[in-house]
Amino acid sequence: MKPFSPDAQQIIAFSRQESSRLKHDYVGTEHLLLGIIQLGDGTALKILKKLGVDPSAMREEIEKQAGAGNAAATRADATTYTLGAKKVFTLAGAEATNLGHPQVGTEHLLLGLLREEEGAAALVLKKFQVEPAAVRKELPQRPPRTPPSRNESREPVVVPGTGKREAVIAIVLGLIILAFLGYGVMHMASPVQGNKLTGVVLEKTFTPQKEQQVSFSGRKIEGTKEVDGEYVLKVRVDSQNRTYEVPVEKPLYESKQVGDSITFMRPPSEQH
Repeated sequence: MKPFSPDAQQIIAFSRQESSRLKHDYVGTEHLLLGIIQLGDGTALKILKKLGVDPSAMREEIEKQAGAGNAAATRADATTYTLGAKKVFTLAGAEATNLGHPQVGTEHLLLGLLREEEGAAALVLKKFQVEPAAVRKELPQRPPRTPPSRNESREPVVVPGTGKREAVIAIVLGLIILAFLGYGVMHMASPVQGNKLTGVVLEKTFTPQKEQQVSFSGRKIEGTKEVDGEYVLKVRVDSQNRTYEVPVEKPLYESKQVGDSITFMRPPSEQH
């Protein structure tokens, strides 16, 4: 999974706020679409406007379709994503990969909402006649890469007045410097820092633990008592092409949401 852009992460945060505002105890595709509208200046909303969508009218339609939830079930930090919302994250990542973009942006989330055809957001977008092909047509175009000119020489340039031996030494020294600089840049840009890894949260899992009551006589009392459990974040690290199950403390578990970035220690078996 590619990392989410700051705007995309903001949309996910807004979607949780919209869920709470509508008194829902889940985050669905409709809340993600409301998050796109709430962001206000993202690429996705600009595309919708170009396609003739009135954001205020779309917001009213979403709220009409979603309806109000049960106030008793409201959670201000609602983080239970529906299967449809989780599928949108996966589809958005696939769109970013197919387009050769380094991050999942707001436009990829919009395409993910359209491709999740069974979601409430897709039904609203269809009502406003927003189609995937039309959205892709409005995507910002990346400038094409200019191929090197055939007249450009790939041979080393020999400075006049230097002999063949001096030229070879200069080339070798240049290659060593380039290799050193490349190594430094690679490690500065890499999300791997010593025994630390940086990735993106894909999923949150809480496994409650249960302890059995035992009487003083040694007889087991029927039933179990639930105590605190294990908090685990499933994290994708692109540089390692791996997914990690990261046990965390409860405060960190509650503060991180799907799509957030997190830095954690390597497993002991991988530390060096």
